[in-house]
Amino acid sequence: MADEEKISNKIEETNESGPETEVVPPRAEYITRFARWIVLGGAALITFVICFVLFMINEGRNYATDSADIVMMGDSIFAHTNDETSVAYILAGCMNTTVADMSFGGSCMSYIDRDGRMDYNSDAFSMAALTQAIIAQDFRYQNNTYIRDNGTEYFKNRVSVLENIDFNRVDILIIDHLLNDYQDGVPIESGSDEYDEYTYAGALRSVLTQLKEKYPNLRIILIAPVKTWYGEECIPSDEKDNGSGTVDGYIDVQKALAEELGVEWLSLYDVYDEAVKADPKLLKGENGEDLMMWEAFTTDRIHPNETARRLIAEKISAYLSNGE
Repeated sequence: MADEEKISNKIEETNESGPETEVVPPRAEYITRFARWIVLGGAALITFVICFVLFMINEGRNYATDSADIVMMGDSIFAHTNDETSVAYILAGCMNTTVADMSFGGSCMSYIDRDGRMDYNSDAFSMAALTQAIIAQDFRYQNNTYIRDNGTEYFKNRVSVLENIDFNRVDILIIDHLLNDYQDGVPIESGSDEYDEYTYAGALRSVLTQLKEKYPNLRIILIAPVKTWYGEECIPSDEKDNGSGTVDGYIDVQKALAEELGVEWLSLYDVYDEAVKADPKLLKGENGEDLMMWEAFTTDRIHPNETARRLIAEKISAYLSNGE
């Protein structure tokens, strides 16, 4: 009993060099330490939550999971990178808004596989197929498709994000599907069926008609692609015929359908020329050597490099901000 009284009472000691000091008994000391840990842990948790929220706000600018102000859908011109140098990330910063990049490298506007070959499955990620999935909110075709091509590892995750985007809450849809149709020699038009989704014009007409009917308030902007070069001779796309004409034929149809169906149209084809005209030094290398246009702006004569991706994002941003 005496021992319990000693523990429960305050113990005072007199120090010759100073005033009396209160000594905390063992049990109270444990409680004090525990309380201190709770306070410190709570502060750490609050700090983590704040940092996480700020991180998600920043990340949400270019990778929204349920809604976005702007959704970009296209091929590898947009999807070539998925970091802070991507077109979507830069555009998000320029516009101070949320941008979701739902582009799939190698995809077309149209279907390609007329024969229904079992070994061909890229059609699942064409704009024609994705539009049907968006309208029906049914992505089984995409989720059950296995792509063996290199550089498509992100497809599964991107589909899972696309499934959760509510296009009723999206302000702007930017569509950049054309270049792969041109490169694959997809027929531009069909003489008998204007909605033939195995042609570029038919697929585009079908896509726009469905989207405008389902989402009448959605602002849709068609994008004509950047200039590209082919072969050892580096023939530009407005001179290279890949089976159904040069890229100009596709762009002309795209522009005409945009006007016919009441959507907006923006061409990126001359963005490199415009940049060089404004700053000729862009065609100079690090050591002052002269560069070809494709050397200055692409990684492989097709895909835009970091400089070009910024030019593309700024061009789109200027159009959205000023209509130019």
